[in-house]
Amino acid sequence: MTTATNVAAALNNDGSKFESDDGRSLTELAAEQNGVAEFGERAYRDDAERTLYYVDGVRTSHISGDPIRYVFPDSSAIVEAGDGWDIEGAEPFSWV
Repeated sequence: MTTATNVAAALNNDGSKFESDDGRSLTELAAEQNGVAEFGERAYRDDAERTLYYVDGVRTSHISGDPIRYVFPDSSAIVEAGDGWDIEGAEPFSWV
């Protein structure tokens, strides 16, 4: 198991639940596991569709709706975006 799957389990693997049964928030659970919060910044590709993507980087704040990824020492991560979260997919800031 990865750290991200352990944190997800503490939230009953429910991507709409942000608090564990004992009252700890996703942010608190991530911090307890030495997770580092990285904030994505919206960017748009220079293509006909102006495709949205996220530029990663560590910042101390973000615009509402932009994703936050909690990266753990084992390189696993959880991504929070809007009203949900999930274990990170193949690309930074993506969901599985």
